[in-house]
Amino acid sequence: MKNLITIVISILFSMALNAQTKDAQLWSCVSVNKKVTKDLVGTLEQQVRLDHNMTFPKNIFTEMRMGYRLNKHIKYTISYRFMNRGQAEGGFVMGNRFTGDLRLRYKNKPFILVYRNRMQREYRMEEEGVQQINYTRNKVALALDLDKKFLPYASFEIYYHLNDAEFNKNRYTMGVEFDLRNRNELDVFYRIQQDYNVNDRETGYVIGIGFSHSLKGTFF
Repeated sequence: MKNLITIVISILFSMALNAQTKDAQLWSCVSVNKKVTKDLVGTLEQQVRLDHNMTFPKNIFTEMRMGYRLNKHIKYTISYRFMNRGQAEGGFVMGNRFTGDLRLRYKNKPFILVYRNRMQREYRMEEEGVQQINYTRNKVALALDLDKKFLPYASFEIYYHLNDAEFNKNRYTMGVEFDLRNRNELDVFYRIQQDYNVNDRETGYVIGIGFSHSLKGTFF
């Protein structure tokens, strides 16, 4: 009996240590796009992400991107992100992220299938000092072109942590993009983000809203 009690307590303790936190989050985004040439587009984006049931600033960042469309199927993008991560004890910790994307797009109306591979390098301040964190991220998305002012879509993304050589995060997303007037767009989505193979696992239930505006003309 004592051995059984010990085993049960050990299992419960282990489950408590590995319990997955569930959290409601709100991600909001505003961006501006400008064509440099016909196929080269620059983007400036500001985003605020709230966690702890949408009460705490998880991440506030500014991102700059340049995307080049090789043809209707292939697009390359590079980006830089300056981040401020909220700390439970107060204040923010700065970080820097660099990414490179390869996007492949295939359309057979009404279906639009997109695959994106992202190589990501991030420099983040930790207790041990500045840490370099490397990921490769693979994403598959399916959208429906219904000749309407809105585009429904669903996507799945998986993160592979190159430092630890293991997968540790998934994202499941469903959303709708709305084509508004005067070169404005609105993106509304719901996302489930799951951590695994990490000590502090978390499942985030994310409501996202993003507004973007495209400026007229090109520079060249």
